Amino acid sequence: MFHSGLIQENEQGVQFRHALIQAAVYQSQPLLLCRETHRRIARTLQSLAPEVCRAEPVILAHHLTRAGEIEPAIQYWCLAAESAARYSGHHEAASHYRKALGLLAALPDESGRVNQKLSLTTSLGMPLVFAVGFGSAEVQEIFAQAYALWGDSTCAEQIFPVVYGRWMTAGSLVDYRYSIELARQMDHLAASAGRPDFGLAAHLGQLITSFWMGRFAEIKDHAARVSELCRWVDPER
Repeated sequence: MFHSGLIQENEQGVQFRHALIQAAVYQSQPLLLCRETHRRIARTLQSLAPEVCRAEPVILAHHLTRAGEIEPAIQYWCLAAESAARYSGHHEAASHYRKALGLLAALPDESGRVNQKLSLTTSLGMPLVFAVGFGSAEVQEIFAQAYALWGDSTCAEQIFPVVYGRWMTAGSLVDYRYSIELARQMDHLAASAGRPDFGLAAHLGQLITSFWMGRFAEIKDHAARVSELCRWVDPER
């Protein structure tokens, strides 16, 4: 291919002369050979270039997906989403979480999959809030799905982000009575989990909702708890 000019070497390494040539060569490979090629690339990256896997997990996620290595691919799509979110790439993060959810749907429907789907769906909701707004129908649908997946789960740390997401969307719909119910539920979950940071979010939620509802007498108590929990979560404040 070098002699024919289809592949060229430049500052970035070795590349096809044109993207269409690359696509034609890729599509001409039998499926099993294609998967094995991606599997070998993924293993090579993990063994010889771990710094690339850490810095750009999306590359490894892509090769693992193409190789049919579903479970590790899901893990790396999640790492890629977290990496994108750290740099405010919220649309990109949401896209990566959607890919992880799409791969999860291809796995056998086992009991553990429900909790994994709940976690991924909730994780998808947070970058979507920043990307399209907590009042959007898309965000409301995602957190409604997560709420429906909750089921019999008793893990407060897993449930709390779901209820928090529902609280945000309920407020955007001016459903204040439901908002205050959800904020109180958050407070209960925070106590169950023993998480002051959850408690801070819960009391802040109740403070905001009380303000929306004109319950000014309740705001002072929640403000005092917010101030107290802020010092607990961040003693330097």
